[in-house]
Amino acid sequence: MNPRVLIIAVIAIIASSVGASIIWMEYGSVCNKPVADHLQKYSNLFDENSDGIFSMESIGLPFGVNESSIQECVNHVLEKRKADKTTANEMLSSKSTGMDEVGNLLTLNQVNYNPDTLIVTGGPAFSGDPGCGAVIDTDLQTKWFEIDSISNPKKITMYSENPHPCKVNTASCFCNAQTELTFLTIDELSYFSPEDEEMHAMTLLKYIKNNAGMKNIEPKFKIGKLNLNFTDPDAIGYCGERPGDNRNDFFSGAIVNGYVKDYGLDRDLPLLCAIPDNAEWWENED
Repeated sequence: MNPRVLIIAVIAIIASSVGASIIWMEYGSVCNKPVADHLQKYSNLFDENSDGIFSMESIGLPFGVNESSIQECVNHVLEKRKADKTTANEMLSSKSTGMDEVGNLLTLNQVNYNPDTLIVTGGPAFSGDPGCGAVIDTDLQTKWFEIDSISNPKKITMYSENPHPCKVNTASCFCNAQTELTFLTIDELSYFSPEDEEMHAMTLLKYIKNNAGMKNIEPKFKIGKLNLNFTDPDAIGYCGERPGDNRNDFFSGAIVNGYVKDYGLDRDLPLLCAIPDNAEWWENED
């Protein structure tokens, strides 16, 4: 074999091994190394370019790995990511926002706007406090922008359209901005019809019952409509309230073609969530 090819092959093997070890160290409390290795090789769970929907090749499992351990690891990773995203958003929102500086940057870009329509928010970030936002100009056109820092913005990039609109099971700064802008401009929240409420409640109850990772979630809730548009035109946003005194008393997500594709817990009632005052509690009877 060509020595250069051999070196490249060895480097690739080492890189793959190191990557699996890092993943195992991060999620090792639930995912043992054989499980993490298998998921890294045959699924998109640890793929940074994943569209947010988990998928795995249909292939036999290695010795010592069973479907239960795979499912437990997948659920643990997905829940940890949701918690990490929530923490990141809380950290960013707690920082002082350089609103005046953002206004100056907008003015330099010849954007005339009503200050009451200016939205600046954060999102998942590996470092620093980058942000994004939206504003409605005096011609009633929405301008989107990205800034290098929320607390001390020095650079702004303008967009005529939302570059990253809300996508099912994917967190982003621009989705946060889209949510806040919709809340600011929407005239009235719409509600599920009684028939749709029942249909989506049954779908969610089935999801909770059949998902091993939801065993600690009580199958009882009120459900409402999340008035948010997703990139997938078939996605229907839902939201709701859980009974009792929990750290996270609310939830939200999306259903696509009758299947739950996103479910996450929330500390507060999500923006754009419409639950009727007379909403009933849905629960599994068995």
